[in-house]
Amino acid sequence: NDVYIVKSKNKKELFIPAIHEVVKNVSLEKKRITIKMVDGLI
Repeated sequence: NDVYIVKSKNKKELFIPAIHEVVKNVSLEKKRITIKMVDGLI
């Protein structure tokens, strides 16, 4: 599966699966991805 590699506010790299159940919104303009937290994600 594809993943997004993003940096959190504290500069930690997070691997977010690029699936509809997790990724709720992507704003390239704001450089923000809104996700639904699921058990074991972080």
